[in-house]
Formats: sequence, structure tokens, C-alpha cells
Amino acid sequence: MKNKLFSRKSFLAFSLGVVSTTFVSCQKEQTDLSNTELTQAQQKEFNLFPSGLESPALYGIAANYDKNADGVLNTAPRVLVNGGILGHGNSNYFAPYVNAQGNLMVDAWQLLTQMGYSASISSNKLFAQRTGRTNGAQSMSFTAGSNVAVIGGFNVTMPSPAVQAANGRIVVPARFLAGQAGAAARGNNPANIDYDADTQSLQIYDYEFCDQGIYFYGTQAGNTDAIGCQKFIPGQANRFFDPNKPTIIYTHGWQPNGVINRTREDFTFIADPASGSVVNVHNKWISDGWNVAIYHWVQLADDKAPSATYPRPYDEECKIYDAANRKVGMRWKKTDGTYVTNSVFNQSVHQLYAGELRKLFGVLNGSVELRLMGNSLGGNLTMATCYELNRTGNRLPARVTLIDPYWTPVTNADATLPFRGVTNTSYDVGAEAGRILRSNNRGVEYIRTSILGVDGANSYLAEVSCFTHFGVDYTWNPAEKHTAPVKQYLWSRSFAAPTLTNVNALGGANANVPTSRILEMANTSGFGRRHWNHVQGRGDRSPANHRFEQRNGVW
Repeated sequence: MKNKLFSRKSFLAFSLGVVSTTFVSCQKEQTDLSNTELTQAQQKEFNLFPSGLESPALYGIAANYDKNADGVLNTAPRVLVNGGILGHGNSNYFAPYVNAQGNLMVDAWQLLTQMGYSASISSNKLFAQRTGRTNGAQSMSFTAGSNVAVIGGFNVTMPSPAVQAANGRIVVPARFLAGQAGAAARGNNPANIDYDADTQSLQIYDYEFCDQGIYFYGTQAGNTDAIGCQKFIPGQANRFFDPNKPTIIYTHGWQPNGVINRTREDFTFIADPASGSVVNVHNKWISDGWNVAIYHWVQLADDKAPSATYPRPYDEECKIYDAANRKVGMRWKKTDGTYVTNSVFNQSVHQLYAGELRKLFGVLNGSVELRLMGNSLGGNLTMATCYELNRTGNRLPARVTLIDPYWTPVTNADATLPFRGVTNTSYDVGAEAGRILRSNNRGVEYIRTSILGVDGANSYLAEVSCFTHFGVDYTWNPAEKHTAPVKQYLWSRSFAAPTLTNVNALGGANANVPTSRILEMANTSGFGRRHWNHVQGRGDRSPANHRFEQRNGVW
């Protein structure tokens, strides 16, 4: 099965060196996949809130600003651990609150036991300890009325004193507690826990547990507030999800060093690097009445570190298809770089993703539109998941958008990934999923944006999809060419679908191009085969002036 778009041999001829930045044109991109598969989260800097003081007024955020634009300020603070509401279903849980000093106070027993500690309360003191963790203190103790905690045998001053609640629990500053326990959020400092002032939610990501799931997002103002999001968990009220609204779910790809750097992709796009201005590309979707989500699988997607001798995400792709694969199984990474290999998931990533979608289907209105979207290896995962949903008789998305999807070139032995005996390789699965979707009148957009997408192209899938060449001429960075179009496509929701320059019809990499038009392009074949080519606005980050033309042929 030969890759029709690009010679793998020619790619390997230059992929073993460092990234070159002296390119002459987009047609001569030369790069090393191992050094360029960076996420949007790794390409930008965040403005983190200081420790403590979680009052929205302190950050100049309007009191009437609300994530779902319902005009009502949320006055019920919450703590979320790996996307789930802390204390949900526990009648003895003491609800968090913001004290007079502006610190969010939390039930220490509940949070610490959630994070693997054994905790006990005697009179006005709480003591907690644990073993086997790679970060965070092994022991802690707190005394009601004191702002001095004993952390790992040392006295540490807290932002506010501990308080004994009416139910006997000890309540302490949440950010302080989570940081001492080793939780992590954006950036490299594990003590910087995300506080979303708009919804008064403290968001804690504990990388000592393997987290995967569908996270729904709220609108975001600029890049100074933390990102409001919550994982879909059946039975838990989710502020960012309405079962009666159309839904789009994005899936990221390979995440080298994502766990160590504690980065997660979101929807913030640097619209102008010179000024630092940003666009939150999901806001328009939400204001138009959509649910917007990301399927996160960071700890599974961050496996062996890339190198010149290991330029492709072999191990991560194995996990997509086979939980008992011959290479690494379903091991997952912790923040110290070590892997957990015991008591891991017994399902592959595409089965896990399909399982999360089935949970969602249990409440999502069957008449609303569902779109799935994937970048790089996430496009590979998205198609494998569609294959699985069809195999098990589940709902299929109305539309799938693939941004520079990546399959390990099939000439490499590592790419031979059996798929339950149905097909021979992951490459076949993607193409078969495309045929299934097309036969069910589901649209598939295949958008090629970089040399990485050429190296990992699936030519057979492209032949049954609406194929688009998308130009990224505003940067020579191959990683940005590979990932930034995700944000550009989502941003295109804010702009009308363009008319083709040479045909009086809509077309191009734009979210507002009707699915019927996507299907029309995908159903062409033989001498009537057509594709779209990006001819205007290739140097613009904004999709406002992007134009495309229709061309004959497969590519």
C-alpha cells in the first residue's frame, strides 16, 4: 500500500536532522516529525493567577460575565478534580466557599482522599498520609484556627487559617492544599492550580491518575482567565453541556512531553504574535448554540520521547488500536516521566473514546447535529472510533473534520496494527471508516496542511473524502503548520462560507460550508474527481479572506 502523496524515503532522508528554518517555499518544507509535533498549548504562554485570592473582582472581571451568557453570576463555588465535581453524591461533603480573604476553602478530607491519601480527623486536627506517589507531600496535618500546616514534617504557612466546619471536617485553602498534594495545571509549576473566576471553579488535574474523557468548555474572555471546562460524567450537572444543542468534539494527537510540561490543548489561538492578541475560537460556536468539547487522552498520547531514531508516534498509534499491543500496552505517563504499567485500561484508546461517546449518547438528543474533529494522530483516532461505533451499531456523527490527519506510513513494520482481524492496518481502518460514513451520508473533510500530513497521509481515505489543500504561509514552523489550522478552521465559524474563485459554488476549509456540499465533493470519482485548493489568504491567520478554487483530480 503505497503512499501516493509523498515518498517516505525522501522524508526520512532529512528527518534525522534538526529542524531547518531556511525554507524557500511551502513546497520545500523539510522537518523532523519528532521535533515538531507540538501542541497549541506548548506554543503559547499563559498568564497564571497568583496563589490564593480567588475573588473575581480582584482580576477586573465583570460580575455579570457568565460562561453560558445566561446573565446570572454563578455563586456556588466548586472544586473539580480531573473534570469531576469533588464531593458529588457525598452527603457529608462540606461545600467550598470563598472566605473574606478571597481564598477558596475546601473540605480537606474529601480532596485528600480523592488524591490518594488516607486521612483521619481527631478533635480539631486532620492528619493525612500516602505512599507510592512521585510528586506531592507524603504527609500533611492541619489544625483548626491555625494558618500553619505541617507538610512532610515541615511547618508551612497557609494563605488563610484552617477552619472546622459544622460537620467536623477541616476546611483549608483549596489551591494551597492541591498544590501541596502535587496536583498540576497549566505551566510547569504544579502549585499553579487553575481557578476559573467566571464560574468560581477550581480545576485540579492530578496526573497520578490516568485521565481521559470528553471535556466541555465554556466561553472565555481573552487569555487572562482560566479556562472553564468540565468532563462529561453521567449524573453530574455540567454547566457547559446542554443535551438539546448540536455538539462538536475535537480530539488532539501526539503529546510529546505534554504530561511533564502539564499542558492541555484548548481553544485559544494567537491571532497576532506581534501584539499578542488572541481569539477564543470556540466562543462563536457557543454563542450560536453549540456544545464544544475536547476528548483529552494526554497521558496515553505522551509516550516515548521523540528522537532522531524515533521520529514517529509508533507507541501512541499502537494504543489507539490494541490494548494488548506487542510494544507498550496501555501504559500511561506520570509527571516524573515514568510509566504506570499495572492496573491500566484493558481497552484501546479508540474503544475508550467510543465508550465516552456512548455515555454521551445516553443523554444527547438524537435529532441534534453531532460533529467530530481530529488533528494529526487524533484524526486517526477519530476515524477508528467511527469504525467502532458503526461496528457496535451506535450513532455516527453527521460530519467529521480531519486536520492534517496522521497514519504511520504503512511501509514501516511498526504500522501493522491488527484491528480485530477485520483489516490489516490502521491505514485500512481509516479508509473503511470513510467508506462507511460516506455510504451513510455523513460528510468527511480531509484537510492537508503540512509536510507531516503528507508523510502520514492516508490516500485511500482521501479518495472517499472531500479533500482540501490548505496553505499556511504565515510561518515556517512545521509544527504550527500542522496544528494551527485546527484553530483557523474553528475560527471560520465566524465567517461566511467562501465562494470558489473559479466555480459559482461554496467550498473550502470553512465550518460553514454545508455538509451537503462536503458530500457532493466526496461522491465524485474517476475522471470526475475534484478537490479544493487554498489560493487566497494563505498568509493570513484570520480566515476572513481565505478563498479556494476547485481543481480536477484526486489531489
